[in-house]
Amino acid sequence: MSKFSEKREEQATAASSGPRWLWVGIALVIAVVGWGAYYFLYFQKPVSTLDGFAKCLNAKGATLYGICKQAGVKNFPTWQFADGSRMEGPQPLAVLGDKAGCRLP
Repeated sequence: MSKFSEKREEQATAASSGPRWLWVGIALVIAVVGWGAYYFLYFQKPVSTLDGFAKCLNAKGATLYGICKQAGVKNFPTWQFADGSRMEGPQPLAVLGDKAGCRLP
């Protein structure tokens, strides 16, 4: 083989490997962008319809305790309200709303 043929073959090899890596890079970028779009569109935390109700309970001074010896709580769950009254055990949301003065959505 002549030097000219060898040089031409080296250039052809270098040229063919260059664009191949470019296409791999472009495909990788497209895959990452596609995955990111999918993740942010479908895995965002949904807003609950009860968020406003929970914020109202908090604003009205209703506190939910687990087992808390400092607060004198012996049963779970225990709700304490701004007027100092307590409700022990699971309570329906309507009862909590009436006691705190919050409206369910």
